[in-house]
Amino acid sequence: MNRLESFCLATSIAPGNAENQSKAVKSWLREGFHVVSINCRREIEELSGLYPQVRFVESNRDARDKFAKPYIYFDEFLDFFKSSGYKRFGLINSDIVLTPLTGEVKDLLLKHTDRALLFGCRMNVDSVEAPHDGLMYHQGFDFFFFDEHYLHLFPRSNFCIGLPWWDYWAVMVPVLKGLPARRMLAPIALHGKHEVKWDPNIWKSLGEEFAQFLKPVLSFTDLKNMAHVSVAYIEEMSDVLFVRRHRPKADIVVVYDGEDPARDSPALRALRRQTMEGIHVLRSNARPAASELQGFDYVYFMEEGDVIPPYFFELMCSEIGDRAFIQCGFRILQDTGFDFTLRLPAGPNASLEEKRLARKTVVFAKETLLRNPDAVDDWTGENGRFLGIGLIQQSLGQYVLERLRFHTGAKLYLYGTGSHSKILLDLFKANGIKIGGVFSPDIRLHDTEFEGVPVIHDRFLNTLDFDKLLISSYSFEKVIFERIARIVPEHKIMRLYYL
Repeated sequence: MNRLESFCLATSIAPGNAENQSKAVKSWLREGFHVVSINCRREIEELSGLYPQVRFVESNRDARDKFAKPYIYFDEFLDFFKSSGYKRFGLINSDIVLTPLTGEVKDLLLKHTDRALLFGCRMNVDSVEAPHDGLMYHQGFDFFFFDEHYLHLFPRSNFCIGLPWWDYWAVMVPVLKGLPARRMLAPIALHGKHEVKWDPNIWKSLGEEFAQFLKPVLSFTDLKNMAHVSVAYIEEMSDVLFVRRHRPKADIVVVYDGEDPARDSPALRALRRQTMEGIHVLRSNARPAASELQGFDYVYFMEEGDVIPPYFFELMCSEIGDRAFIQCGFRILQDTGFDFTLRLPAGPNASLEEKRLARKTVVFAKETLLRNPDAVDDWTGENGRFLGIGLIQQSLGQYVLERLRFHTGAKLYLYGTGSHSKILLDLFKANGIKIGGVFSPDIRLHDTEFEGVPVIHDRFLNTLDFDKLLISSYSFEKVIFERIARIVPEHKIMRLYYL
Protein backbone atom coordinates (compact mmCIF):
# COMPACT_ATOMS: atom_id res chain seq x y z
CA MET A 1 0.00 0.00 0.00
CA ASN A 2 1.22 3.50 -0.84
CA ARG A 3 1.72 5.23 2.49
CA LEU A 4 0.06 8.43 1.24
CA GLU A 5 -3.18 6.70 0.28
CA SER A 6 -4.35 7.38 3.81
CA PHE A 7 -4.45 11.11 2.95
CA CYS A 8 -7.40 12.91 1.40
CA LEU A 9 -5.85 15.88 -0.43
CA ALA A 10 -8.43 18.58 -1.17
CA THR A 11 -8.46 21.68 -3.34
CA SER A 12 -10.88 23.71 -5.41
CA ILE A 13 -9.98 23.41 -9.09
CA ALA A 14 -10.87 26.56 -11.00
CA PRO A 15 -12.27 26.81 -14.54
CA GLY A 16 -9.50 27.72 -16.98
CA ASN A 17 -5.77 27.34 -16.46
CA ALA A 18 -6.23 23.68 -17.38
CA GLU A 19 -2.61 23.03 -18.36
CA ASN A 20 -1.10 24.08 -15.04
CA GLN A 21 -3.83 22.57 -12.90
CA SER A 22 -3.63 19.26 -14.81
CA LYS A 23 0.10 19.08 -14.09
CA ALA A 24 -0.62 19.77 -10.44
CA VAL A 25 -3.34 17.11 -10.16
CA LYS A 26 -1.17 14.51 -11.90
CA SER A 27 1.67 15.19 -9.45
CA TRP A 28 -0.67 14.58 -6.49
CA LEU A 29 -2.11 11.39 -7.96
CA ARG A 30 1.40 10.14 -8.75
CA GLU A 31 2.20 10.25 -5.03
CA GLY A 32 -0.89 8.22 -4.13
CA PHE A 33 -3.09 10.94 -2.59
CA HIS A 34 -6.87 10.60 -2.88
CA VAL A 35 -7.71 13.91 -4.57
CA VAL A 36 -10.96 15.78 -3.92
CA SER A 37 -12.08 19.11 -5.40
CA ILE A 38 -14.95 21.01 -3.81
CA ASN A 39 -16.86 23.22 -6.24
CA CYS A 40 -20.31 24.55 -6.99
CA ARG A 41 -22.55 22.42 -9.23
CA ARG A 42 -22.02 24.52 -12.36
CA GLU A 43 -18.23 24.23 -12.09
CA ILE A 44 -18.42 20.48 -11.46
CA GLU A 45 -20.37 20.04 -14.68
CA GLU A 46 -17.64 21.97 -16.51
CA LEU A 47 -14.62 20.37 -14.84
CA SER A 48 -15.39 16.74 -14.09
CA GLY A 49 -14.74 15.59 -17.65
CA LEU A 50 -11.35 17.34 -17.69
CA TYR A 51 -10.16 15.73 -14.45
CA PRO A 52 -11.62 12.20 -14.46
CA GLN A 53 -9.42 10.92 -11.62
CA VAL A 54 -10.54 13.64 -9.23
CA ARG A 55 -13.52 13.17 -6.96
CA PHE A 56 -15.67 16.29 -7.21
CA VAL A 57 -17.83 17.22 -4.23
CA GLU A 58 -20.61 19.78 -4.50
CA SER A 59 -20.36 22.54 -1.91
CA ASN A 60 -23.25 23.27 0.39
CA ARG A 61 -22.60 26.98 -0.01
CA ASP A 62 -20.15 29.28 -1.77
CA ALA A 63 -19.15 32.92 -1.71
CA ARG A 64 -20.99 34.23 -4.78
CA ASP A 65 -23.24 36.47 -2.71
CA LYS A 66 -20.31 37.94 -0.80
CA PHE A 67 -17.44 37.98 -3.30
CA ALA A 68 -19.20 37.69 -6.71
CA LYS A 69 -17.60 34.33 -7.60
CA PRO A 70 -18.21 30.79 -6.28
CA TYR A 71 -15.15 30.64 -4.08
CA ILE A 72 -15.35 27.80 -1.57
CA TYR A 73 -15.26 28.67 2.11
CA PHE A 74 -12.50 27.22 4.25
CA ASP A 75 -15.22 25.93 6.57
CA GLU A 76 -16.66 23.81 3.73
CA PHE A 77 -13.41 21.86 3.54
CA LEU A 78 -13.37 21.26 7.29
CA ASP A 79 -17.01 20.10 7.23
CA PHE A 80 -16.27 17.69 4.38
CA PHE A 81 -13.19 16.28 6.11
CA LYS A 82 -15.15 15.64 9.32
CA SER A 83 -17.59 13.32 7.53
CA SER A 84 -15.21 11.89 4.91
CA GLY A 85 -14.04 8.81 6.79
CA TYR A 86 -10.35 9.70 6.28
CA LYS A 87 -7.89 10.09 9.15
CA ARG A 88 -5.25 12.25 7.43
CA PHE A 89 -5.94 15.30 5.31
CA GLY A 90 -4.30 17.89 3.12
CA LEU A 91 -5.21 21.26 1.63
CA ILE A 92 -3.36 22.58 -1.40
CA ASN A 93 -3.74 25.37 -3.93
CA SER A 94 -4.92 23.99 -7.25
CA ASP A 95 -1.89 25.04 -9.32
CA ILE A 96 0.82 23.69 -6.99
CA VAL A 97 2.90 20.92 -8.60
CA LEU A 98 4.58 18.54 -6.17
CA THR A 99 8.05 17.30 -7.01
CA PRO A 100 8.53 13.51 -6.75
CA LEU A 101 8.48 12.86 -3.01
CA THR A 102 11.28 10.79 -1.57
CA GLY A 103 10.72 8.15 1.07
CA GLU A 104 12.06 10.56 3.68
CA VAL A 105 9.52 13.25 2.71
CA LYS A 106 6.71 10.71 2.94
CA ASP A 107 7.98 9.65 6.36
CA LEU A 108 7.88 13.29 7.47
CA LEU A 109 4.33 13.70 6.19
CA LEU A 110 3.17 10.72 8.20
CA LYS A 111 5.17 11.39 11.34
CA HIS A 112 4.53 15.12 11.64
CA THR A 113 0.80 15.12 10.98
CA ASP A 114 0.09 13.02 14.06
CA ARG A 115 -1.65 15.57 16.32
CA ALA A 116 0.25 18.28 14.44
CA LEU A 117 0.18 20.51 11.36
CA LEU A 118 2.78 20.30 8.60
CA PHE A 119 2.73 23.21 6.15
CA GLY A 120 4.99 25.01 3.70
CA CYS A 121 5.61 27.59 1.00
CA ARG A 122 5.81 27.24 -2.75
CA MET A 123 8.77 27.78 -5.04
CA ASN A 124 7.94 30.30 -7.77
CA VAL A 125 9.49 29.03 -11.01
CA ASP A 126 9.53 30.10 -14.65
CA SER A 127 8.64 26.52 -15.60
CA VAL A 128 7.72 23.52 -13.44
CA GLU A 129 9.83 21.44 -15.85
CA ALA A 130 12.94 23.47 -14.91
CA PRO A 131 12.56 24.24 -11.19
CA HIS A 132 16.18 24.65 -10.14
CA ASP A 133 16.26 28.45 -10.28
CA GLY A 134 13.01 28.88 -8.38
CA LEU A 135 12.62 31.18 -5.38
CA MET A 136 10.61 30.40 -2.28
CA TYR A 137 7.58 32.62 -1.68
CA HIS A 138 8.00 33.09 2.08
CA GLN A 139 5.09 35.47 2.56
CA GLY A 140 2.39 32.87 1.95
CA PHE A 141 1.65 29.17 2.47
CA ASP A 142 0.42 26.72 -0.14
CA PHE A 143 0.15 23.23 1.33
CA PHE A 144 -1.13 21.95 4.66
CA PHE A 145 -1.26 18.40 6.06
CA PHE A 146 -2.89 17.35 9.34
CA ASP A 147 -5.11 14.83 11.11
CA GLU A 148 -8.55 15.06 12.73
CA HIS A 149 -7.25 17.07 15.71
CA TYR A 150 -6.89 20.06 13.37
CA LEU A 151 -10.52 20.06 12.20
CA HIS A 152 -12.22 21.27 15.38
CA LEU A 153 -9.97 24.25 16.16
CA PHE A 154 -11.54 26.88 13.93
CA PRO A 155 -14.36 29.34 14.53
CA ARG A 156 -16.62 29.91 11.52
CA SER A 157 -15.24 32.53 9.13
CA ASN A 158 -15.53 34.09 5.68
CA PHE A 159 -12.09 32.95 4.47
CA CYS A 160 -12.12 31.17 1.11
CA ILE A 161 -9.60 29.04 -0.77
CA GLY A 162 -8.16 31.23 -3.53
CA LEU A 163 -8.70 34.56 -1.75
CA PRO A 164 -6.30 36.54 0.46
CA TRP A 165 -5.55 35.68 4.08
CA TRP A 166 -6.94 32.13 4.14
CA ASP A 167 -3.46 30.61 4.28
CA TYR A 168 -2.54 32.74 7.31
CA TRP A 169 -5.82 31.68 8.94
CA ALA A 170 -5.08 28.01 8.22
CA VAL A 171 -1.83 28.20 10.21
CA MET A 172 -2.37 30.93 12.78
CA VAL A 173 -5.46 29.43 14.42
CA PRO A 174 -3.88 26.05 15.25
CA VAL A 175 -0.63 27.75 16.30
CA LEU A 176 -2.47 30.00 18.76
CA LYS A 177 -4.49 27.07 20.05
CA GLY A 178 -1.41 25.03 20.82
CA LEU A 179 -1.33 22.48 18.01
CA PRO A 180 2.33 21.73 17.15
CA ALA A 181 3.22 23.25 13.77
CA ARG A 182 6.02 22.04 11.48
CA ARG A 183 7.20 24.23 8.61
CA MET A 184 8.56 22.24 5.67
CA LEU A 185 11.59 24.13 4.37
CA ALA A 186 12.16 22.18 1.19
CA PRO A 187 11.56 22.86 -2.53
CA ILE A 188 8.78 20.28 -2.95
CA ALA A 189 5.94 22.57 -4.11
CA LEU A 190 6.34 24.33 -7.47
CA HIS A 191 4.27 27.21 -8.82
CA GLY A 192 4.57 28.71 -12.28
CA LYS A 193 4.99 32.48 -12.07
CA HIS A 194 2.02 34.58 -13.08
CA GLU A 195 0.65 37.99 -12.27
CA VAL A 196 -1.50 38.10 -9.14
CA LYS A 197 -4.04 40.86 -8.69
CA TRP A 198 -6.22 40.80 -5.61
CA ASP A 199 -9.43 42.79 -5.48
CA PRO A 200 -8.37 45.47 -2.97
CA ASN A 201 -11.82 45.54 -1.38
CA ILE A 202 -11.79 41.78 -0.75
CA TRP A 203 -8.20 41.99 0.53
CA LYS A 204 -9.26 44.71 2.96
CA SER A 205 -12.49 43.02 4.05
CA LEU A 206 -10.90 39.65 4.82
CA GLY A 207 -7.82 41.34 6.27
CA GLU A 208 -10.00 43.21 8.73
CA GLU A 209 -11.69 39.96 9.75
CA PHE A 210 -8.29 38.38 10.36
CA ALA A 211 -7.22 41.49 12.29
CA GLN A 212 -10.17 41.16 14.67
CA PHE A 213 -9.06 37.64 15.47
CA LEU A 214 -5.40 38.64 15.99
CA LYS A 215 -5.80 41.87 17.97
CA PRO A 216 -5.97 40.20 21.40
CA VAL A 217 -2.64 38.42 20.85
CA LEU A 218 -0.46 40.38 18.38
CA SER A 219 0.31 44.07 17.84
CA PHE A 220 0.37 45.65 14.39
CA THR A 221 -0.21 49.07 12.85
CA ASP A 222 -2.19 48.27 9.69
CA LEU A 223 -3.04 45.34 7.42
CA LYS A 224 0.29 45.34 5.58
CA ASN A 225 2.16 45.36 8.85
CA MET A 226 -0.17 42.61 10.09
CA ALA A 227 0.97 40.38 7.21
CA HIS A 228 4.62 40.96 8.19
CA VAL A 229 3.91 40.34 11.89
CA SER A 230 1.88 37.20 11.13
CA VAL A 231 4.57 35.56 9.00
CA ALA A 232 7.25 36.40 11.57
CA TYR A 233 5.14 34.95 14.39
CA ILE A 234 4.31 31.78 12.44
CA GLU A 235 7.98 31.26 11.61
CA GLU A 236 8.98 31.80 15.23
CA MET A 237 6.35 29.41 16.60
CA SER A 238 6.81 26.56 14.11
CA ASP A 239 9.56 23.95 14.00
CA VAL A 240 11.54 23.67 10.77
CA LEU A 241 11.63 20.40 8.84
CA PHE A 242 13.80 19.63 5.83
CA VAL A 243 15.11 16.61 4.00
CA ARG A 244 18.67 15.57 4.77
CA ARG A 245 19.75 14.49 1.31
CA HIS A 246 23.52 14.09 1.61
CA ARG A 247 26.15 14.39 4.33
CA PRO A 248 24.66 14.52 7.82
CA LYS A 249 28.10 15.33 9.22
CA ALA A 250 30.92 17.53 7.92
CA ASP A 251 33.70 19.82 9.10
CA ILE A 252 33.14 23.47 8.20
CA VAL A 253 35.53 26.36 8.52
CA VAL A 254 33.93 29.79 8.89
CA VAL A 255 36.30 32.51 7.70
CA TYR A 256 35.16 35.24 10.04
CA ASP A 257 35.92 38.93 9.54
CA GLY A 258 34.78 40.32 12.86
CA GLU A 259 35.17 40.30 16.62
CA ASP A 260 37.49 37.98 18.50
CA PRO A 261 35.74 34.57 18.45
CA ALA A 262 36.21 34.42 22.22
CA ARG A 263 33.93 37.45 22.59
CA ASP A 264 30.18 37.70 22.13
CA SER A 265 28.34 39.14 19.13
CA PRO A 266 25.17 38.37 17.13
CA ALA A 267 27.21 36.62 14.44
CA LEU A 268 29.07 34.43 16.93
CA ARG A 269 25.88 33.62 18.81
CA ALA A 270 24.37 32.49 15.50
CA LEU A 271 27.33 30.17 14.96
CA ARG A 272 26.98 28.70 18.44
CA ARG A 273 23.29 27.97 17.84
CA GLN A 274 23.95 25.85 14.75
CA THR A 275 22.31 22.43 14.84
CA MET A 276 25.26 20.93 12.97
CA GLU A 277 28.46 19.98 14.74
CA GLY A 278 31.96 20.34 13.32
CA ILE A 279 32.01 24.14 12.87
CA HIS A 280 35.37 25.89 13.30
CA VAL A 281 36.03 29.66 13.22
CA LEU A 282 39.07 31.14 11.45
CA ARG A 283 39.34 34.87 12.14
CA SER A 284 40.61 36.56 8.99
CA ASN A 285 39.83 39.47 6.66
CA ALA A 286 41.70 37.87 3.76
CA ARG A 287 41.47 34.77 1.62
CA PRO A 288 42.52 31.73 3.64
CA ALA A 289 45.73 29.98 2.67
CA ALA A 290 45.49 26.47 1.29
CA SER A 291 47.09 25.10 4.45
CA GLU A 292 44.32 26.68 6.54
CA LEU A 293 41.64 24.77 4.62
CA GLN A 294 43.16 21.34 5.11
CA GLY A 295 41.07 19.08 7.30
CA PHE A 296 37.77 20.77 6.40
CA ASP A 297 35.03 19.85 3.97
CA TYR A 298 33.33 23.20 3.40
CA VAL A 299 34.17 26.90 3.65
CA TYR A 300 31.89 29.81 4.54
CA PHE A 301 32.73 33.53 4.72
CA MET A 302 31.07 35.61 7.42
CA GLU A 303 31.32 39.22 8.58
CA GLU A 304 30.47 40.87 11.86
CA GLY A 305 26.77 41.64 11.88
CA ASP A 306 25.79 38.64 9.75
CA VAL A 307 23.16 36.36 11.26
CA ILE A 308 22.31 32.89 9.97
CA PRO A 309 19.47 30.63 11.14
CA PRO A 310 20.31 27.68 13.42
CA TYR A 311 19.77 25.13 10.63
CA PHE A 312 21.83 27.01 8.01
CA PHE A 313 24.81 24.66 7.72
CA GLU A 314 22.78 21.51 8.25
CA LEU A 315 20.48 22.41 5.35
CA MET A 316 23.16 23.81 3.02
CA CYS A 317 25.54 20.88 3.51
CA SER A 318 22.64 18.48 3.05
CA GLU A 319 21.88 19.98 -0.35
CA ILE A 320 25.36 20.61 -1.80
CA GLY A 321 26.10 16.97 -2.68
CA ASP A 322 29.19 16.72 -4.87
CA ARG A 323 28.84 20.27 -6.25
CA ALA A 324 31.51 22.97 -6.10
CA PHE A 325 29.27 25.30 -4.07
CA ILE A 326 25.73 25.88 -2.97
CA GLN A 327 24.09 29.31 -2.96
CA CYS A 328 20.87 30.07 -1.10
CA GLY A 329 18.36 32.85 -1.61
CA PHE A 330 18.63 36.27 0.02
CA ARG A 331 15.45 37.51 1.70
CA ILE A 332 14.59 41.20 2.09
CA LEU A 333 11.93 42.14 4.65
CA GLN A 334 10.16 45.36 5.51
CA ASP A 335 7.56 45.90 8.22
CA THR A 336 5.10 47.29 5.66
CA GLY A 337 4.57 43.71 4.50
CA PHE A 338 7.29 43.64 1.82
CA ASP A 339 8.93 40.21 1.69
CA PHE A 340 11.05 39.30 -1.33
CA THR A 341 13.63 36.59 -1.95
CA LEU A 342 16.22 36.97 -4.72
CA ARG A 343 19.39 35.42 -6.05
CA LEU A 344 22.26 37.83 -5.57
CA PRO A 345 24.56 38.18 -8.60
CA ALA A 346 28.26 37.38 -8.47
CA GLY A 347 29.46 37.16 -12.07
CA PRO A 348 32.35 39.06 -13.64
CA ASN A 349 30.16 42.12 -14.19
CA ALA A 350 29.01 42.31 -10.57
CA SER A 351 30.33 45.16 -8.45
CA LEU A 352 32.48 44.72 -5.36
CA GLU A 353 29.59 45.28 -2.97
CA GLU A 354 27.38 42.87 -4.94
CA LYS A 355 30.00 40.11 -4.76
CA ARG A 356 30.69 40.64 -1.08
CA LEU A 357 27.00 40.54 -0.23
CA ALA A 358 26.36 37.51 -2.45
CA ARG A 359 29.20 35.60 -0.77
CA LYS A 360 27.12 35.55 2.44
CA THR A 361 24.73 33.18 0.66
CA VAL A 362 27.36 30.65 -0.48
CA VAL A 363 28.98 27.59 1.08
CA PHE A 364 32.00 26.38 -0.91
CA ALA A 365 33.38 22.89 -1.16
CA LYS A 366 37.00 23.10 0.06
CA GLU A 367 38.31 21.53 -3.16
CA THR A 368 36.79 24.37 -5.17
CA LEU A 369 38.88 27.04 -3.43
CA LEU A 370 42.04 24.92 -3.49
CA ARG A 371 41.69 24.46 -7.23
CA ASN A 372 40.45 27.98 -8.01
CA PRO A 373 41.05 30.57 -5.25
CA ASP A 374 39.40 33.26 -7.42
CA ALA A 375 36.07 31.44 -7.02
CA VAL A 376 35.73 33.44 -3.80
CA ASP A 377 34.82 36.45 -5.96
CA ASP A 378 33.26 34.75 -8.98
CA TRP A 379 31.90 31.24 -8.61
CA THR A 380 29.52 31.41 -11.58
CA GLY A 381 31.80 29.27 -13.73
CA GLU A 382 31.83 26.45 -11.21
CA ASN A 383 29.42 23.53 -11.12
CA GLY A 384 27.24 24.60 -8.21
CA ARG A 385 23.68 24.46 -7.06
CA PHE A 386 21.16 27.16 -6.24
CA LEU A 387 18.71 26.61 -3.38
CA GLY A 388 16.10 29.33 -3.64
CA ILE A 389 15.18 29.42 0.04
CA GLY A 390 15.80 32.78 1.73
CA LEU A 391 18.13 31.55 4.47
CA ILE A 392 20.01 34.85 4.70
CA GLN A 393 17.72 37.75 5.46
CA GLN A 394 17.99 41.46 6.13
CA SER A 395 15.56 44.31 6.54
CA LEU A 396 15.23 46.56 3.51
CA GLY A 397 17.08 49.27 5.42
CA GLN A 398 20.00 46.98 6.35
CA TYR A 399 20.24 45.75 2.79
CA VAL A 400 20.30 49.20 1.19
CA LEU A 401 22.81 50.56 3.70
CA GLU A 402 25.10 47.59 3.12
CA ARG A 403 24.91 48.11 -0.63
CA LEU A 404 25.87 51.76 -0.16
CA ARG A 405 28.69 51.00 2.27
CA PHE A 406 31.19 50.88 -0.61
CA HIS A 407 30.03 54.20 -2.08
CA THR A 408 30.65 56.61 0.76
CA GLY A 409 30.94 60.11 -0.65
CA ALA A 410 29.57 59.12 -4.06
CA LYS A 411 27.18 61.43 -5.91
CA LEU A 412 23.96 59.46 -5.49
CA TYR A 413 20.62 59.98 -7.24
CA LEU A 414 17.36 58.01 -7.11
CA TYR A 415 15.00 57.09 -9.92
CA GLY A 416 11.35 57.02 -8.92
CA THR A 417 8.94 59.14 -6.89
CA GLY A 418 6.73 56.45 -5.37
CA SER A 419 6.29 55.12 -1.84
CA HIS A 420 9.49 53.08 -2.19
CA SER A 421 11.49 56.29 -2.62
CA LYS A 422 9.86 57.81 0.45
CA ILE A 423 11.06 54.81 2.49
CA LEU A 424 14.59 55.18 1.14
CA LEU A 425 14.73 58.95 1.62
CA ASP A 426 13.64 58.55 5.26
CA LEU A 427 16.38 55.94 5.66
CA PHE A 428 19.00 58.19 4.06
CA LYS A 429 18.01 61.16 6.18
CA ALA A 430 18.31 59.11 9.37
CA ASN A 431 21.79 57.91 8.34
CA GLY A 432 23.20 61.16 6.95
CA ILE A 433 23.29 60.01 3.31
CA LYS A 434 23.02 62.86 0.81
CA ILE A 435 20.93 62.56 -2.36
CA GLY A 436 21.52 64.86 -5.30
CA GLY A 437 18.01 64.48 -6.69
CA VAL A 438 15.24 62.15 -7.80
CA PHE A 439 14.64 61.40 -11.48
CA SER A 440 11.11 60.92 -12.79
CA PRO A 441 9.66 60.16 -16.24
CA ASP A 442 6.78 62.57 -15.49
CA ILE A 443 7.54 65.99 -17.01
CA ARG A 444 4.95 67.58 -14.72
CA LEU A 445 7.14 66.81 -11.69
CA HIS A 446 10.26 68.44 -13.13
CA ASP A 447 11.62 71.24 -10.98
CA THR A 448 9.37 70.31 -8.04
CA GLU A 449 10.40 68.59 -4.82
CA PHE A 450 9.73 65.09 -3.48
CA GLU A 451 10.21 64.75 0.29
CA GLY A 452 12.41 67.85 0.15
CA VAL A 453 14.61 66.53 -2.67
CA PRO A 454 14.68 68.12 -6.16
CA VAL A 455 12.83 66.19 -8.89
CA ILE A 456 14.45 66.09 -12.35
CA HIS A 457 12.87 64.83 -15.56
CA ASP A 458 14.73 61.81 -16.89
CA ARG A 459 15.54 63.51 -20.19
CA PHE A 460 18.41 65.10 -18.21
CA LEU A 461 19.92 61.73 -17.30
CA ASN A 462 22.80 62.16 -19.76
CA THR A 463 23.55 65.75 -18.76
CA LEU A 464 23.96 65.46 -14.98
CA ASP A 465 27.14 64.16 -13.38
CA PHE A 466 26.57 61.37 -10.84
CA ASP A 467 28.35 58.23 -9.63
CA LYS A 468 25.38 56.01 -8.85
CA LEU A 469 21.73 56.00 -9.89
CA LEU A 470 19.67 53.78 -7.58
CA ILE A 471 16.44 52.44 -9.08
CA SER A 472 13.91 52.97 -6.30
CA SER A 473 11.10 50.60 -7.29
CA TYR A 474 10.23 46.97 -6.83
CA SER A 475 7.28 46.56 -9.21
CA PHE A 476 8.85 48.54 -12.05
CA GLU A 477 12.56 47.91 -11.57
CA LYS A 478 12.94 45.87 -14.74
CA VAL A 479 11.04 48.39 -16.89
CA ILE A 480 13.02 51.31 -15.46
CA PHE A 481 16.33 49.52 -15.92
CA GLU A 482 15.59 48.78 -19.57
CA ARG A 483 14.59 52.43 -20.06
CA ILE A 484 17.63 54.07 -18.49
CA ALA A 485 20.29 51.51 -19.51
CA ARG A 486 20.08 52.96 -23.03
CA ILE A 487 21.34 56.27 -21.62
CA VAL A 488 23.29 55.55 -18.42
CA PRO A 489 26.32 53.19 -18.31
CA GLU A 490 25.30 50.02 -16.52
CA HIS A 491 28.10 50.27 -13.96
CA LYS A 492 26.46 53.47 -12.68
CA ILE A 493 23.02 51.86 -12.22
CA MET A 494 22.25 50.24 -8.90
CA ARG A 495 19.49 47.63 -8.85
CA LEU A 496 18.14 46.29 -5.58
CA TYR A 497 16.02 43.34 -6.73
CA TYR A 498 17.52 42.19 -10.07
CA LEU A 499 14.09 41.55 -11.58
